[in-house]
Amino acid sequence: MKKFSTNKNINFITAFGGLPFLILLLLPTQFWLAAQLLGLVYLIVIISFIAGVNWCIACLTNNNYLLTWGIILSILAWGVSCYAWFSQQADMAWILGWLLLNIAWFVDRKAYANYPGLLALRLTGTITLNLCIIMIIIRSLA
Repeated sequence: MKKFSTNKNINFITAFGGLPFLILLLLPTQFWLAAQLLGLVYLIVIISFIAGVNWCIACLTNNNYLLTWGIILSILAWGVSCYAWFSQQADMAWILGWLLLNIAWFVDRKAYANYPGLLALRLTGTITLNLCIIMIIIRSLA
């Protein structure tokens, strides 16, 4: 088992990353589509960052599966973003982004098995993002 040291504030900082989504929820209706699209770009950047962490671990451990997954995850995430921008259907893109985030979580649970500190950090971020995304989807459908 690999040691991944974290300071006690890193989970708070990770959860704080959901703040832009909470601000998005407070915006008036006339800005909703533009805000959703910008929020989706932020979500895609986060998913791409997760893919980058996978790529880094893959390089350190010579894990070709994880290396490939990191690249595919990033490409899929940006595909969701392109779908949202070109179709102007942000509601469906949020659902696709949410699915992608959770698929990545299930892959990462196995990939980070030797890194319990990193897994705990990833769990904090995933829970925060899930709550924020679900609130955004609910507002979109209301």
